[in-house]
Formats: sequence, structure tokens, C-alpha cells
Amino acid sequence: MAFFESYSLNEADIKVSEGDTGRLIPHTFKRGGGMYRFITAPDLSHRAGFTKLSKGEGFSSYFWYDEYWLLLQGRSRVVATDRATGERREVELHARDAVFVGTGTHVVHECISDDEPTLFMYVAVPASKKDGKWLAHMTDDDIQDVRDREEYEWEWPGKSIREP
Repeated sequence: MAFFESYSLNEADIKVSEGDTGRLIPHTFKRGGGMYRFITAPDLSHRAGFTKLSKGEGFSSYFWYDEYWLLLQGRSRVVATDRATGERREVELHARDAVFVGTGTHVVHECISDDEPTLFMYVAVPASKKDGKWLAHMTDDDIQDVRDREEYEWEWPGKSIREP
């Protein structure tokens, strides 16, 4: 990680298609959409990048950390569920909307733009095992989502993120 870097917010500069070296978590995104991570702190204290989705594409993911989004273009429908309380919110996002997704939230995100992809920048602040109250609310699908991202390997009483 350099001390200063700049990145383009232009859709054409964000490479997320199959075969691009920046493509991440292919089990989460369909071909043509995806995520391009441009920075990860050496201590994993944060990471940031871009996510791009075409009409009808989306993803379903459990957030075991806090994340912030800034929608740059397009429109999306998001259904967020707080795993601890069961509270559910459904919102439509538009360009220039800012979003906070808190630890322990399950999100279903779908691009609903007719004429352009949804493109957003994200900044993730990973959770720590010591802050693990959110673990109690993880479903088997949530645990598989963490495995698919291939970022963490840890154990907690009654739960494990290690490969089965």
C-alpha cells in the first residue's frame, strides 16, 4: 500500500469481468458484474473498492463488519435485515446516495437501472473476533458467504469459519 494513490471513478476504468486480475469473490457476483478492490490495509483494518452491477444483477451477502457505500451511478433496490433483531428495511438507492451497513446485517442488493449499471464505491471496516456478538446470529448461509470471500479463518464456540 503506497502512502497516496488515486483511482478513477469512471465506469470504464473499473474492471470486474471474468479474467481481470482485480475480480474478487466470483461466487457472489454473476459474470459482468463484480467488485474491484483497490486498497487493503496490511493489518486488514480497512479495505475499499468499487462494485458494479448491471440491470437484474445483484448479490446477497452477510456483513460481519461495518461498510459504507457511495452510489456513483444507477439505481438499486436493497433489502437489509438485522440478523439480531429480525428488523427489515427495503430502500431504493439513487446516484449520490450514501449508505451505512452495520455489522450483523444481511443485504440483498439488486440493480434496477434501465439504462446504466449501478456503480458504487465501498469502504469496509472489518470486525474483530473480540467484537463477536454478531456471530451468534449467523446462519449457515452467512458462514458460507464468509468462506466464499476467503478473507478470514477463525473459530468461536459452536461456530467455525474454517473449511468443513
